[in-house]
Amino acid sequence: KALLLLKKKRCLEKLMDQTSKQLSTVEQLVHDIEFSQIQTDVINRLNVGNQALRKIHQIMSLEEVERILEETREGVAYQEEIDAAIADSLSPRDTQEAEQELNQILGSLSEHLPDVPTHGLSGISEDKADIEHRGFGGCSGADEEALVLQQYGVRLYDGPERTAFEDGVIKLTTHRLLWIPRHNSADSCIALPLAAIINVRFEEGGGIVRSRTPKVVLRLLTVPALKNALASLPHQSPWMDCWLTNGGSSYAVVEHSNENHIKLGFARTGEKEFLRALEETLKAKVWAASLSIPGNRSSSRSFGGVGIGAIQRQQAARAGATDAKLEEAFDDLKKLMSHAGEMVMLSRTLARRTREVKGGELTTDETAELRSAMLSAGVVDASDSSHWLDRHSSGSFHVQLARQICTILLPVLTEKADTKTIGHQLGAGCIDLASAYCRVNRARGMQLISPDDLLRACELLERERLPLRLKRFPSGLLVLHLASENESNTLQVTTELVNERGSLTADELARTAKLPPLLARERLLAAEDAGLVCRDDSEAGLRFYPNLFVTQSPSSA
Repeated sequence: KALLLLKKKRCLEKLMDQTSKQLSTVEQLVHDIEFSQIQTDVINRLNVGNQALRKIHQIMSLEEVERILEETREGVAYQEEIDAAIADSLSPRDTQEAEQELNQILGSLSEHLPDVPTHGLSGISEDKADIEHRGFGGCSGADEEALVLQQYGVRLYDGPERTAFEDGVIKLTTHRLLWIPRHNSADSCIALPLAAIINVRFEEGGGIVRSRTPKVVLRLLTVPALKNALASLPHQSPWMDCWLTNGGSSYAVVEHSNENHIKLGFARTGEKEFLRALEETLKAKVWAASLSIPGNRSSSRSFGGVGIGAIQRQQAARAGATDAKLEEAFDDLKKLMSHAGEMVMLSRTLARRTREVKGGELTTDETAELRSAMLSAGVVDASDSSHWLDRHSSGSFHVQLARQICTILLPVLTEKADTKTIGHQLGAGCIDLASAYCRVNRARGMQLISPDDLLRACELLERERLPLRLKRFPSGLLVLHLASENESNTLQVTTELVNERGSLTADELARTAKLPPLLARERLLAAEDAGLVCRDDSEAGLRFYPNLFVTQSPSSA
């Protein structure tokens, strides 16, 4: 009876020990499940935040913010003008002085006026050279600068910034643009040669702030390009003499602004007529017409058709033409890039509507026909373009992202690889993709990336010959590891741990080697596939034991 009780006690103790181990295993599994749920929740929240940031960037683009700020500045300036006009009301004293002045003017009208002269005026003639210097001569010819159109109430802008040059008169001639203050004489003005203008465009008024004035935007040449353009002219106009320096061998063009364009704001009507006249004048290019130079010029200009002077002018003309073509090419490229998003949306809409009409997925022939039609129209499907970029664009976003991932994760994985402990060596140089995603986004700050972008970048690691590799286990687990990692070495370390402990579960290996539970399970399964360990799948869970057929020789058995 005592032996029976002793056996019963031992069975109960063994049962309690097994129960305790099972409870410990269940607790660890619950902990791992909770940790995996937290990781999934973090990834989902980061994905939602990334999508929200993309939508915010789409809504609040840089151009839209600049437009709103410009309209706000216009409204503030307009309100300041109104406040100044209201504040400058006449006092009783000012009213009395104005009435006295008006009475004096009315009284002077009653005085005797002289008779109208019947003979012509003599002795009052302006020198022709002085007239030509002002820009409006009296002779005819291609060298003569003539007035085309003028408008009142024009304001100047240095790029998007408003300047102090307001309410002036803009004069368009065949050679220049002249801005003259309204209350000053014509001797004080701002001149811009038409040769400096690349192209013009029109900005409508109104918008959010109703007081926004319509504007004509002038895109200008750079300073070196303007010098080449002036030097390439076949003749020198009188108004260009004041720009000559170094004995007439170069032009004193000085850059006073970092902007590549100016704006003309029209407070009154007439902007459409001015734009049309300016475009016609730029198309005519009267300033570039060749003609015979008058004899009163210097000999260096009179005989400039041959010799070194002619060669220099030809080189300057070619340089000016090249600069103009490059500016136009970059302008066309920017316009093309601005419409790239619309083309992608068009391709997606076309593919979606085709699927809706068919009521299902397209066949291979229909897909080929659709792509052929889109390519003939200059539109490429978004999926095709993404694959093309992956194969052919070494400077794409995902290639740059792959290099950045290596920069962020390589120090971490290399530091792990330097550990000497056997357990730590098993997890050295390897990180699961979820942990890598969290580390990369923390390092990037506000510039978050989506899981899809991370996966596509990791798929390019091997093609770009970077020091990291993406590995997919049979269960679907994705990890990043060092390219120098030896698979056989990893299997050997796993087997040594199993032999040292006698047996191991995936949870025990995860705690020992500080690995994620899923990665620890994959390590043991890989060792089992290699025949180095064997499994025991029971109610207590999956446990791996040393393979005695490999570790022990028949003689020792």
